[in-house]
Amino acid sequence: MRNAALRLVLPDGCDWPGLALLANLHLPEGLPRALLFCLAGGGANRGYFNLGDAADRQFSFADRMTQAGFAVAAIDIPGVGGSETPPDFDRFSPRDAAAVLHSALAVLRSDTGLAVPAIGVGHSMGGMLIILQQAHYRDFQGVALFGSNASGLDWALTEAERSYAHDEAAVARDLPALVAARFGSAFDPMQVKPGAGAIFAGESAVATQWLRTARDRLFNAGAMQSMIPGSLASEAGAIRCPLFLASGDNDIGAPPRLAIAAFPDVSDATLLVLPATGHNHFGFASIEILCRQLTRWIDRIVKGPPDEIAP
Repeated sequence: MRNAALRLVLPDGCDWPGLALLANLHLPEGLPRALLFCLAGGGANRGYFNLGDAADRQFSFADRMTQAGFAVAAIDIPGVGGSETPPDFDRFSPRDAAAVLHSALAVLRSDTGLAVPAIGVGHSMGGMLIILQQAHYRDFQGVALFGSNASGLDWALTEAERSYAHDEAAVARDLPALVAARFGSAFDPMQVKPGAGAIFAGESAVATQWLRTARDRLFNAGAMQSMIPGSLASEAGAIRCPLFLASGDNDIGAPPRLAIAAFPDVSDATLLVLPATGHNHFGFASIEILCRQLTRWIDRIVKGPPDEIAP
């Protein structure tokens, strides 16, 4: 297997020319069966998809999926990890991030020559960005969401934030103010409050320590929007391609059988509940089940061009 760090520089003609994102590309030995375009959740960087070291690879999603024959591209979203912070970042929205990621995928394909079908893979807040990217740009043959959906986290909101539920226009209008009120800035180091540590832990002290190596800045506008129910209902409703929804049985969001209602027009839905698993799926033994089922799903749905924009 071959691994490379890539600097993806957005070209002239897009809204953020010259902005650079960092990616780790993991390649299998032969021609990849598909390209997995992977975004980590809030407060994590691209290292989330390749946890461990040479002596301990059990929690590496990248290792498991390259062994199955896939190319894995783990991307740092704007302002996180090795990726540059966009200009006017105080007003940089999740939909702006989706536009940047769309351009970054095009650069990745151009720089590497990878013309195989792409699957959008997102964990937690990264899944929200994959939803937005797919809804607006139809970049992917299928969308796989891990511990992520479009149902929000109502229990984590204040009463003032909860009043924005299912009002997309108001969320878009007031998102900078909501971010300022809750976080104080656009990007912050990830802070885990006392009592909430178990949500972000793995199955063991070793797994938890590996997860901590991927901790990074939090894109606060993404975190805020992802928590508000109905804040991306239009985009979720615009997804037409096959959808893979995975949730731990001790996860923090709506379970797949309830969350699927937000995606009424997907062509195919596969739901997976992982046993003895918390929010950060890669920190649990069930990563083996997840990768095996994901591989079977991709093998079934990767055929023909990506879904076309509906009229």
